[in-house]
Amino acid sequence: MTSLFIDTSYLIAVENADDQYHKTAAKHWRDLLKSPRPLLTSSYVLVEVVTLLNNRRLHSKAVELGNNLLRSRSFNVVHVDEELFYEAWNYFQKHKDKTYSLTVLSQAFKRRNPLSMIKSKFGDRLRSKTRTAQINEALCKVLAHNLCCLIQSIYELGIEPTFWEEAA
Repeated sequence: MTSLFIDTSYLIAVENADDQYHKTAAKHWRDLLKSPRPLLTSSYVLVEVVTLLNNRRLHSKAVELGNNLLRSRSFNVVHVDEELFYEAWNYFQKHKDKTYSLTVLSQAFKRRNPLSMIKSKFGDRLRSKTRTAQINEALCKVLAHNLCCLIQSIYELGIEPTFWEEAA
């Protein structure tokens, strides 16, 4: 049986009593949950829905909905990056006083992972042929990554670097 993809606007209409389509969507949702047809969405849709609810100061509702969908037997969430998603989701659930989005958290956790950052900047393949050359190439990528982080921090924090003068 073909899965039915559930999009952001539909989930918002189901959850938001003030939405103009709420009554229709809520009735349809109850019928869908009774049917054998598998329901499908992406982690991006889930991110959009919980972010919208959170921005409306409905953090508890966002967490409840997210957990219900993630634990549902009739609802499948296709993850773009499952490990990253759950790391951000766990953090999001614990910090109701914040108004950041789950998308921002996902990106922040991705940035926190140096290996992921190195791969995105310099590629995930080593071009060198010998083992020693591959090790040196990997070390150069790490060094270049660290220099990029240093330069980015200088600009973000407004630091004026002072360099030593060359000896004559």
